[in-house]
Amino acid sequence: MNTDDAFLTPRFTGGRFENHHIPLDILKDLSVLEEFLVEVAKHCYRQDNPNRTRIPRGFTDSVSFGLSGIHQGSVVATVSVLQPPGQLFSPLLQYFEMARDRILEVILAGSSEKIAQIPIPPELMSYFNRFGRSLQDDESIDFSRPAGNKPVRLTRTVRRRLLLNASGTITEETVIRGTIPEFDQEKNTFEIQLANGSRVRAPVEDQYRAEIMAAFNNYSRNQKIALQGVGSYDHANRIQKMESVQHVSLLDPLDIGARSDELKLLKNGWLDGEGFAPDPHGIDWFVGVLQNSLPETVSFPHLYPTAEGGLLAEWTVDRQAISLDVDLRNRSGEWHELNLDTDQDLERELDLQSAEDWLWISGRLATGDPTE
Repeated sequence: MNTDDAFLTPRFTGGRFENHHIPLDILKDLSVLEEFLVEVAKHCYRQDNPNRTRIPRGFTDSVSFGLSGIHQGSVVATVSVLQPPGQLFSPLLQYFEMARDRILEVILAGSSEKIAQIPIPPELMSYFNRFGRSLQDDESIDFSRPAGNKPVRLTRTVRRRLLLNASGTITEETVIRGTIPEFDQEKNTFEIQLANGSRVRAPVEDQYRAEIMAAFNNYSRNQKIALQGVGSYDHANRIQKMESVQHVSLLDPLDIGARSDELKLLKNGWLDGEGFAPDPHGIDWFVGVLQNSLPETVSFPHLYPTAEGGLLAEWTVDRQAISLDVDLRNRSGEWHELNLDTDQDLERELDLQSAEDWLWISGRLATGDPTE
């Protein structure tokens, strides 16, 4: 294959790309983009040749795409045109260039709150259900365009806006947690009940059948399970069903992800008409810090809401009763540790954004000795 000049130079930005690597799941998006280009190129050809009933033989083989380079600057990938040996130029390449430009116009249109006319057929918009699906909240793919035209940026928000405008539904890579009250062996599906009481149907994948059955058989014991896969959401961002399941995990009773789902359901007045609800973003922040800061040898705490809108984390280590009163707004905490045998206690104010303070916390949870 001969490699032509750069056809696209997508620039990936976000936390996962700071080390100048492309996660493997992002490569799925580039593969979908190639399919997307081919179908839009066919549409462009039909528009230019309305009297032809068929696409020329070899249309899809005349041009292909490959990743020819990865460069720094967050991560910049070079997608080049690959043409068969001995073929210097495909006369059909112009339709792939038209397809590229139209897809970028669609992404640009999705950057606006009110989407103008879309330059591709509605049925082809379904490719956005897979293209860009691997992006996380802080990530984007930036595409440069010819001189004089500003770059376009694909984010989760843009992708969501385009799909909802086209069909009213969207698929997202997601993780959901809950119990399993129903298992339908005939249809090979099951239902997972979320913290808010709603139920979501999902397919049974053979490799996860044992974990799913274990959660189903222990439903009365409140055995929770986590599903990672692709979910279908409506315009109000409510999950309707799981399209596919890629990972399944039985959860520990103290799983903080499942507990955070419950805490985020609280509303102001949850405490007998009083009490402020913890901020959901603050809950996510604290749970993320716990998961990233505590060593595996340290157990996760029991988590409770406080009337002030914070969180209370509690541990018992040997004969030590330990609590951390978390101020989600200021990202700070008050540590209290009591020896149940001697009544000796230890108190300390902590900066929960400080790596040094989290090292101290990990040490306290490992030793549980207030004299140290």
